Amino acid sequence: MLVAEGGGAIMGVGPVTEAGRIGLNYVTPEARFRGVGKAMLRALEAHARTAGAVRCTLESTETARRFDLASGYRKDGAPIPMLGARA
Repeated sequence: MLVAEGGGAIMGVGPVTEAGRIGLNYVTPEARFRGVGKAMLRALEAHARTAGAVRCTLESTETARRFDLASGYRKDGAPIPMLGARA
């Protein structure tokens, strides 16, 4: 699990397995569009590479889908609904 911090506050979190499976790369609304999500994703990928993964897969929400596609991932299933959101 990686955590992004700034100004004494948590700005984002994201889990990654040694096999390269990245869970939801969550960034707080206040940290969006400030490079936090991109930095988190690159750090998660680097951790997976260091652990020996040859490729990464990424879980995504509808909100993050555009970001994930722009980051080089491709669609491979339905996005995960947000907690409390209608599917």
